[in-house]
Amino acid sequence: MRSMHPGVVVAILASLLQACTVEPPKGTQIGAIREPDPDPQPPSDLARLDMNDAIGDALRLAGIVTSASAFQGHIATLDLASTRSCPQVWVGVPPDNLIDIQFDDEEEGLSWLADCASSAASYDGFTHWSTEIAEDGSTATRSLIADASVSDPNGTVLWAYNGESDDTLDMSGSDFTYRSSFSGVITGSMSGLGKGLRAQNNAGMDGGGGFVAEWASDGTMRFSGSVEAFDGYGPIDQRNGSEPELAGVTGWKPGQPRFTSVRFDLTFDASCAEEPVGFVGLRGNEGFWFDIYFLPIYDPEEHTAQSNAFPYENIDNVTCDGIGTMFSRNADLEAFALNNPGWSREIAPDFGAILQTLPTPTIESYVYTLHSLPTE
Repeated sequence: MRSMHPGVVVAILASLLQACTVEPPKGTQIGAIREPDPDPQPPSDLARLDMNDAIGDALRLAGIVTSASAFQGHIATLDLASTRSCPQVWVGVPPDNLIDIQFDDEEEGLSWLADCASSAASYDGFTHWSTEIAEDGSTATRSLIADASVSDPNGTVLWAYNGESDDTLDMSGSDFTYRSSFSGVITGSMSGLGKGLRAQNNAGMDGGGGFVAEWASDGTMRFSGSVEAFDGYGPIDQRNGSEPELAGVTGWKPGQPRFTSVRFDLTFDASCAEEPVGFVGLRGNEGFWFDIYFLPIYDPEEHTAQSNAFPYENIDNVTCDGIGTMFSRNADLEAFALNNPGWSREIAPDFGAILQTLPTPTIESYVYTLHSLPTE
């Protein structure tokens, strides 16, 4: 078991407060914070946005916010090592007098701690990782904790990760269940994530910690947490910058991706194959949150404060039919729909097609040896 230095805890909390919007009160079902009266006017391009495609893009983004992505860059930068001492890799944990994170002395795994440069790359910071595979090949698990940056000789960042991640793969014949937790900030070309991203879990959900991504061959799925994509995602923004919602928005440019962040509390299980339980919230690049609510988290038949909480008091459709209801900054869009014939606040993504695009993990991807590292 490892513990964090108090100073690191304070720094992490400060960064999270800067990165996140205010969380809704616990015990509610809402995605974004509820706006005061009067309701804000939705963005001027709302009627033109294809939210079904946007949700598909958000789910595909969630499918790569995993420990697999963190390990991809980590292993690739180890393969660049051209000398035995840069970075120096050893069995066990980094010395706690050299880093701010304290490990259990008996914790297994491998580590590197470096501030060095070779002809191929420069290494700065530390990583610690471990991998375990069952003898029969049915289960594999791995974990990575890092505060590290690896750059090429020109100073371009190849891989930088400040965070923790772990994942598990259970196999039974051709069937599988994959579960990952990912927290922190990752950048660099070898991460395979464009300009990078920041991810964390929703407060009070899934035990805290990292962004949870889980899916299985039987179609079950869970995403829980928040992701900020530094490249953005979704369709290209067609606005020209003169729209009222863009007044005062710094950094906005024509032609950039329409969305920047996404927040999930979304679960597919055997009770309904067509529609998940929970919500997904997409943050537009002007700051508006578009929240799409599917089946309620709490059973409406319970008639409790949670089951009758906003926004389900304003949603008529709570049946298993694959259709969710969209709000803009948690403002009801029923009136907007009436004023825009042909547009509907009801959203019906093709979840089956989306889930088929998620990566299929393999036990082999958990295998990594140091045979290729230089010995001299």
